Amino acid sequence: MQPSIFVSIASYRDSQCQYTVQDLFQKAAHPERVVAGICFQVAEDDGDNFLLDLGLWTDRIRTYFIRHTEAKGPCYARALVQQHLFKGEDYYFQIDSHFRFVEGWDEICLEQLGKCASAKPILTAYASSYTLPTDYKPGEPDRAVLAAAKGMTVLCADGFGDLNKDDPFLRIKTRNCRSDFGHIPPAALFWTARFAFSRGDVVHEVPYDPHLEYIFFGEEISMSARLWTAGWDLFNPTKTIAFHLGSRAHRHWFREVQTAPDEVRRETQAKHRICGTLGVAWPDGRPHPMPPAPYGLGAARPLQAYQDF
Repeated sequence: MQPSIFVSIASYRDSQCQYTVQDLFQKAAHPERVVAGICFQVAEDDGDNFLLDLGLWTDRIRTYFIRHTEAKGPCYARALVQQHLFKGEDYYFQIDSHFRFVEGWDEICLEQLGKCASAKPILTAYASSYTLPTDYKPGEPDRAVLAAAKGMTVLCADGFGDLNKDDPFLRIKTRNCRSDFGHIPPAALFWTARFAFSRGDVVHEVPYDPHLEYIFFGEEISMSARLWTAGWDLFNPTKTIAFHLGSRAHRHWFREVQTAPDEVRRETQAKHRICGTLGVAWPDGRPHPMPPAPYGLGAARPLQAYQDF
């Protein structure tokens, strides 16, 4: 029997999600082992999110629906996927809702993960990219234009936020690499929410924190620290596996529903929660408490060791 792969997708009013799911199954070497779990955050008039016929894979798709007005950002949606849709599959693959894949992506992920020098490895990357034609309309045949291969990429540190950016968190970027490391995945410094492939027990050991409401920046560096201190090692895949759409022209963004003062206050509380995880006294120099288990740091390695790493 083939090992099972659960694919976590948080989709906010995204007409590309249906193409992502279609490509996910069409390009898998063994689609029968793939399960897609999707948190749909949609409005009543978002019919263009559901135009493709995905009936061939109905028994492999699990869904959780909330009104878009109840959306609280990607961390909250990904927590809902883990809480309501994940059923203990062998492997856990988190992606964005606007993705395309190479042929046999599932075999490549398993092969790359098996080459990682760790008992608890995670493959993580920003992936390659794709674009859509300017006259694209949801429901038509897929017209995604995949970027040409430019070699492997690695995750790097970018700049920190500040008071002007309204948070203190490290941003992460990607850079092309001149080496393919003999197709042995090298260690990665960070984890990205866009693409993360690992064994399924990561969900139980380091679950998404549902209290990180309306968080965008801060998600990745806090999960990097939580995973690493829990004993999980991060690796850059050396092969192109997937393609991501960077433009938001085709979709809405969850900030459109964050309009009330209470919602802004809850985002600030979530930022303080991340500060507690990372040991950052922001914005006024006062420390914040560590979130309670299981949403704080792990016990396998200290945070200082990750900073030294």
